[in-house]
Amino acid sequence: MTQPATGQYPCVIAVDDDVTMRELISRYLTQAGFSVVPCSCGAEMWAALAAYPPGLVLLDIELAGEDGLALAEELRAKYGFGLPVVMLTGVEEGAAKAMAYDVGADDYLTKPCDWRRLVAIVSRFVSAAVS
Repeated sequence: MTQPATGQYPCVIAVDDDVTMRELISRYLTQAGFSVVPCSCGAEMWAALAAYPPGLVLLDIELAGEDGLALAEELRAKYGFGLPVVMLTGVEEGAAKAMAYDVGADDYLTKPCDWRRLVAIVSRFVSAAVS
């Protein structure tokens, strides 16, 4: 976990075990004005949530040794629906998408994604959370 780049919105916690993906997410969201804390695992995500005011969590389903769906479910149990959770994953839509919505995900994007769409979705949820 690294310090977030300063932006105009609450912090986006980006959880992905792929370092390149974390760098891309950080670059595009920071350019759009968001503060981003990239995390490689659930433990880093929980530490970031304790350290920074979260506006949204971007979460991969297939993390090394962890289940992103279980983490999404834990986020819902702890934060309710006040903290948006967006799944950004390489797992194709279908059963995984249905399971993500079942555990409380607010949205679901597959990789590779359209970065403009990701920024628009993050903006929508964070703006709603701030209002």
